[in-house]
Amino acid sequence: IETWIDDWMEPARELSRLGVPAVLMSGRSYGAAFDYVSFDDEGAGRALLRHLEGAGCGRLGLVTLTTALSPLARFLIDEAARCGFRQVDLIDVAHDPSFDPAVALAVQERRHAWEAREEPQFFAQRLVEGYLARGARPDCLFGINDYASAGAWLALSGRGLRVPEDVSLVGLSEGGAVFRAVTGRTLSGAAKDTARLSTTATEVLLMKI
Repeated sequence: IETWIDDWMEPARELSRLGVPAVLMSGRSYGAAFDYVSFDDEGAGRALLRHLEGAGCGRLGLVTLTTALSPLARFLIDEAARCGFRQVDLIDVAHDPSFDPAVALAVQERRHAWEAREEPQFFAQRLVEGYLARGARPDCLFGINDYASAGAWLALSGRGLRVPEDVSLVGLSEGGAVFRAVTGRTLSGAAKDTARLSTTATEVLLMKI
């Protein structure tokens, strides 16, 4: 089961109550009744932040796609503060006055359902465009996934800002296919082997049956 923030909390509890074997592709958020397979997003994010800070990045913009602050985004904000960034800006729906939360939630729900997969990068693009239009001048942008990074690149290039000459761009990546398809480039950051994650989760589940 692929999980998103709290989306699978109640179903996960019901599976546990019924004794149904399950493996969650998630952090350990649902108790000891389940086995978990996940990436070390926090470790990868920490390494990227330290690299950016060491390269002289003072003002960081964190691009997310959610209507609520995810545990990973919260960790990255705290870690950026520990790394010594001069300023950390959260680029999300809650900080963009132009967005209708109902529209944002609809996009998020479609993404969760693996529908309309071409839309999230344009959603992220609009968030970053609004951020830049309000006068923000970041040294670097950090995309929390491929869609966020692709949208950030579209927004930067649309304003004539070059990557990495004018603004650095890094991100956590689910393989990079979306970013390459949208931009024709590769992304500096930490790539996840999603195929291996799925295979490992299947192997663990088969051992439980």
